[in-house]
Order: sequence, then C-alpha cells, then structure tokens
Amino acid sequence: MLIQGGYVVTPGGVLYADVAIAGGRIQKVGPALGPERGTQVVDARGLVVMPGIIDAHTHFELHSRGTVTADDFRQGSISAACGGVTTFIDFADAEAGLSFTQAADRRRQQAEGRSAIDFSLHLSLNDAPAEKAGELAELVQYGISSLKVFTTYRKEGYMLKPGQMEFLLQESRRLGALVQVHAEDNGLVESLTERHLAEGKTEPRYHPVSRPNEAERKAIAAVIQQAEKTQAPVYFVHISTEEGLAEIKQAQARGMKVWAETCPQYLLLDQSLYEEPQAQRFILTPPLREKKDNAALWQGLVDGVLATVATDHCAFSLMQKGQATSFVDTLPGLPGVETLLPLLYSEGVGKERFGLERLVELLSTNPARIFGLYPRKGALLPGSDADLVLFDPEREVTLTASALHSAAGYTPYEGFRVRGYPVMTILRGQLISQEGSFVGEDGAGRFIPARATTR
Repeated sequence: MLIQGGYVVTPGGVLYADVAIAGGRIQKVGPALGPERGTQVVDARGLVVMPGIIDAHTHFELHSRGTVTADDFRQGSISAACGGVTTFIDFADAEAGLSFTQAADRRRQQAEGRSAIDFSLHLSLNDAPAEKAGELAELVQYGISSLKVFTTYRKEGYMLKPGQMEFLLQESRRLGALVQVHAEDNGLVESLTERHLAEGKTEPRYHPVSRPNEAERKAIAAVIQQAEKTQAPVYFVHISTEEGLAEIKQAQARGMKVWAETCPQYLLLDQSLYEEPQAQRFILTPPLREKKDNAALWQGLVDGVLATVATDHCAFSLMQKGQATSFVDTLPGLPGVETLLPLLYSEGVGKERFGLERLVELLSTNPARIFGLYPRKGALLPGSDADLVLFDPEREVTLTASALHSAAGYTPYEGFRVRGYPVMTILRGQLISQEGSFVGEDGAGRFIPARATTR
C-alpha cells in the first residue's frame, strides 16, 4: 500500500509526504515515493495521516458486580477501530490459585481471536506480598510490565493490601516495570459515602460529594511520597481534579518520574450533569468534577504535566445502569473509545490549545513509550507496524449513539459537534475501518508484548 499526498505526522514534524507499506510494516516516509507494481494507492490529499491511536485504559468484557460490560472484546475493538484506535491496553486481574502470568495468559486468551485490533495488557492486583517477587519477574518476561493498584474499594476487594505499596514500587523499579494507581483516599471516601447513605442522600448528585477532590489529592500525595522514597516511577490513571494535578506537577518539578493520564470526560463534562433526569448514565469513578477542573486539566495537557489521554472505556448499558437504587450501586463507567480522537482533535487542535504533534504524543507516542510498545507502535517510522489513521480535519460530525458502534447504546457526548473525523483506519497494512464502517477481519488483533524499560 502507498498512502499518497497526506499531511503526515512524524516524530520530526508534519510533512507533506507519502507513506510506503509492505509486509505489515512502514517501509519509507517521504515525498513522491511512487508506487511499485501491484501496490494499492490511497489518495490522502487534504487528509492528516497519523499513527494509529493507542487507548491505554479500556475495560472490555469486564466482569463486575454479577454482570459483564456491554462491550465485549469483539464489539469494543470494532468501536475502537471505527474511531481510529489500532491498539488498546486492557486489564487482567490477578486471581487466587493462579500465578500472575497464568492470570494474564487467561485474559489474553479471552481476547485473542476476538479482538479486531492489536492489544496489550496491564495486570491489576490487590495483593503483592514479598514472596510474589519471582512472579513479578516472570510476568515482565511474559510481556506485561505495568501493574495496576487501587488505593480505594477496600470493601469490594480491589484495594492493595496495607503496607505493600512500597514493596511493589521497589520491585517495579528493579524490574523496569511501572506501577499505575487509581488514587482516591479510601478512608475519606468510605466515611463520606456511609454518612450520605445514613442520611438518605442516595441520588446521583451525592456521588461527587462522596468522592471529593480532596480524596484524589490526598491519595496522590501519599503515593508520590512512597515513590520518592523508593525512587520508583509511577503513573496515575484518570486524573480528574485541579488539586491532584498540582501534586503531580510539584513532584515533576522535583525531578520525579511521575506520569499521568486524563480522559475526555474530565475535560469536557462536569458534575452539573448529576442534576439531570438521566444522571445515572454519567456515574463513573472518579466522578465528574467542576468546570474549573476541566480548565486545569486542559492546561495540564498544554504544559506537558499530563502525558496521555485515554478513555477508561467501561460500557454498561442504560438498562444495566438503571437497575441501581443509589449512586453507590450504580455500575460505574462510560463508553468512549470511539470518540477519543475526534473529541481531542476538535477540542484540542481545533480550538488551538495545542498542535497536531502534541495530539499524536498524547494519543499514540507517549502511551507507546510509557508502556513499552515503542517503536513498534506509536510512530510513523520505517520498521514500525503500519498502523495509521487517515483523518479529515474539515469533516463536521454530530456525535450520536446511533452512529457509533458501542453496545452500550448511548454516548455521554450525544449531540456534541466535532470538526475533524477519521475516515480510514489501517492495522498492520490492512484497511479495517472506512467512512465509519468496520471493514476489517474479526479476531485479526494480536497480543503485543510490552517490553520492560529502564526508566
């Protein structure tokens, strides 16, 4: 395949160039390459050509609270492909009776043969005793080098056991792995939630009050203190508050290796939605915040404090969400993988907050680098996988659930008008999405091992 005449976003800048593809890899990027015999030529004039998007935080086929998300690996990956995403990173849960590697391999097998795009995995664990050090080393050798922990959800069994964070940070530093943290202070969240329930304050409007900005700030500060002590890198998922962002910025100013992501919902939605009649559909953890937090997070993207934007895609249907009786037992999560690129382009590049190069850093290059997939993924370089998005910067689209592909049946961005939309997605040299329709092969996605890196 030869992609001709597009505005190509490369590590060296935006070039008016061609991209030559053979054997599923990028062969050359440059002007006027010219097709060889038998080459499929794609006219990219007027289009932006960028590396395939990497959504580093998804929850496809998530089993939780006696049910499973509406988007399984097949449907979730098709939705992703239609939005320009060519790789996602999902989560394997550590399981009793299985080694860390066995648990990861079990999750990998659930996705293989069903995912339409490539994928990697993080491991979520709630118990990391010192005797598991050998299992951590084995896991990194297997190709999983990021470890997800929670500082909350004690009653649900997700929270890391007390006193284990320091050991996990030390081991991750030794192994070249990375600890990523869902940071909310459990004591504060539990006490406020119990108080509101006791007072009969169960409506969605009490969700952000029970998980306040201070809960995020306090937990981030505590983890940073331990990371500084162990000199280990750390990554914070779904930053939602101005205060949490400030803690991260201060740590970075001290020279610490601290990375953080935010999500489109924390940039574009706010907690006033919890006053609406359909408030349940917007419940997720952490909750939506205030407009001042939206503004602070945008500035964090501009300043480079935030390294990535991912979706935390966790798509329960409206029927599943509607079965709850309070904000506490509402299934948390939003669909979003398909709208990641158009929203961030339209609101970021389109509103001149940052340029194309920064967009690609946030959505492709940085996640690939941080999670050990670079340079196979994340850049248009000779030898890299030929994962590309052809993007029309002028196309205007009104986002509607009926036009998207998530099985959730709704989008939190219903009615949003975006300018700029993907028109073609290519995975390892194969066309998988065109003009909003999936045209790829079911189950063509491959597991991509993550390399341990020296950080």
